Amino acid sequence: MARTKIGVGLRFKQEPALGGVNVMGVDLSLRSTGVIILSGDGGVVFRGSNGYDLKKTATPIEKTERLIDVADWVSDVYSKFDVTHVAVEEKVVSTKRPGAHLDLAELHGVIRVNMWEIHHVGMFRYGVSALRKSVLGKGYKTKKETHKVLISRMFEDGVCCSGWTKDEIDAYLVARYQLYIVACGEKK
Repeated sequence: MARTKIGVGLRFKQEPALGGVNVMGVDLSLRSTGVIILSGDGGVVFRGSNGYDLKKTATPIEKTERLIDVADWVSDVYSKFDVTHVAVEEKVVSTKRPGAHLDLAELHGVIRVNMWEIHHVGMFRYGVSALRKSVLGKGYKTKKETHKVLISRMFEDGVCCSGWTKDEIDAYLVARYQLYIVACGEKK
């Protein structure tokens, strides 16, 4: 996949398409987890999000049930497609809600263990800064700025994201970045 400069960020084009590759990108959240599966040519094979309004004051039992629900859903999506690579966005520490980063770390751990125990597959992790830099050329832009540019790049690549949730757009970025890494031969 060749990398070409467009504005300040990178636009990805598959040249040539990666046959037999399906990349799953996951944007984790207890409230709404987004999943995108891209084929080796960058086409969207699956998009979806699993979420509901989990109260900020949820009990430990409610949070645990949600962890299991999300992990089972991600595993179920994985099992329905011939996924070759799974990538997840690492989370930054939240200053808005104390303990939010611990909830996300727990979710990441539950999904990682679930995916290994059921499917014997590991997950690649990418930091928010690296993902934003791949789109904007800079890693310190806001999520809103990243979405604006990413949606524009998706449109340029022929991907219509009208009606997508923000979690699905974030998952697309993770999957697209993993697809780029695979095409460069950096991680298999």
